[in-house]
Order: sequence, then structure tokens, then C-alpha cells
Amino acid sequence: MTEREIELLEKVKNTTSIYLYQDFKVNPGRKGKIMNINDFTSLWEEFYEKQDCNIYNIWYEDYFRYDQKIRFEFENVEEIDNGELSCGVPWILYMAGGDWELPVYFFLYPDENEKPRIYIPTKGNVFHKSLKIAYGNIENYVTIENIVKDSGLAKGYNKKEIDTVVKEICDSSDLYEELTQSSVKYNIDWMKEEFENRIIAV
Repeated sequence: MTEREIELLEKVKNTTSIYLYQDFKVNPGRKGKIMNINDFTSLWEEFYEKQDCNIYNIWYEDYFRYDQKIRFEFENVEEIDNGELSCGVPWILYMAGGDWELPVYFFLYPDENEKPRIYIPTKGNVFHKSLKIAYGNIENYVTIENIVKDSGLAKGYNKKEIDTVVKEICDSSDLYEELTQSSVKYNIDWMKEEFENRIIAV
């Protein structure tokens, strides 16, 4: 390895908190209904009960297929937080993924017709943005290459240098696991900021 390749490898290994897509920006466009979080929680419960579903299998009924721009499984779903945007639109933050996947975070909120919708933020979330898929469903090389590039760690390095470092990480199961399971972090504040900027209250 060259000095620059060693330098990049050490940078990746020594960065214990790696965040993705920190420069991602959105424009307002999605409409959300103003209501308090308690009313929305009741509305959500009524929604999935009408579909003869419970909170655990509603996700498999394809009601959100148009919103699910990133492919991931709903095998494990966990509510993380809830609240209201400054404009008054309520939200519930979930994380979901299969046992083999790194989870993807998404917001549940009411649209202008009071129908539950989901929004998957990019900034601070963890998935392959170009392939639109959760990590765990693609080969190791593609995963590490994406993390190294989209975290900004590889800025200023050429393709050959990046390729060498990515291969070095993939050849070491310990390095690969450390990077994907420990170093890559979620930034919920960034996700909330993006969601706030995306929603228009009605």
C-alpha cells in the first residue's frame, strides 16, 4: 500500500462515528396535516385495525409501497420517538430491518387527507442511496465503498487509492464488522431536520 492508501485506511479505522449523507438537502413538497400527536396515534391505531392488521404486520400489506423508496424488510420494527414538527404536523419515528440488514429509519405522519404516510430521510440514515437498498443485501465491497465515499472520508483520494483501501477492509472480517456494526452511526437530529424541511403543513 502507498502512504496515501495507508493514510486513508487509518482515517477510516480511527473514525469511530461515521455519518452518511451529511450534505444531503431537500426541498419542501410533501403535505402534512396539522394535529396533535395523541390524535395522530389514535388515527394510526384506527387505520391498521380497519385493515384487520396489528402494528407488526401492517407494514407487509403494501399500503406504503409508494413511499418506500428504499428496499428493506419489516421483520423487526421498533418505535424510536414521536412528536410534532414546528409547523404542527405530528410524526412517529420507526426503525426497521431484517435480521441480516442494517436498519433503516423512517417517519410516519398524516398527509393532507389524514392518511398515514411514511417518509424515509436520507441525511443521517444508513442505506445505499444510489442502489436504494438497505445494507446487508449487497456485496461487502459495494457496502464499504459506499460508506467510505458517502461519509466524506475519501474526499481528495483517487479511485485506485479508494479501491485498495476498500479491498483491504473487505479482506478483514474484523475490520468489516467494526465498520458496519460499530463505526457507522445514525443521526436522528439530522433526520428530523430533513423531515422538518420536507413537510408543508395544511
